[in-house]
Amino acid sequence: MKNKQTIKYLYASILFLSLLLGFYSVYLYGVANHNIDLGQNLKQVNIITGENFIDINSEGDEWTATDMYIEGGSQLNKSYFLLAFSVFLIGFSLKGVMEDGDR
Repeated sequence: MKNKQTIKYLYASILFLSLLLGFYSVYLYGVANHNIDLGQNLKQVNIITGENFIDINSEGDEWTATDMYIEGGSQLNKSYFLLAFSVFLIGFSLKGVMEDGDR
């Protein structure tokens, strides 16, 4: 009986962590879209004005339009992977919780 409760708790913990991972992947998706959009806008401003503007973040790092676009694409790929992985974990943990109750 104790072993059954431990397994159910483990599946519930995996479910909770996978939901958090899913929320983080959605957040990362939004940040990635922001960086891609900002990089494209910065590139357009550079083309129109003939200047080479850069973006400086709160840590003092300088980002060109190309750097921001590349970083946004990388974050977008990470968010897709994390979302797919979290969906897999959610399915795994729900299946485990439901099957464990039948045993």
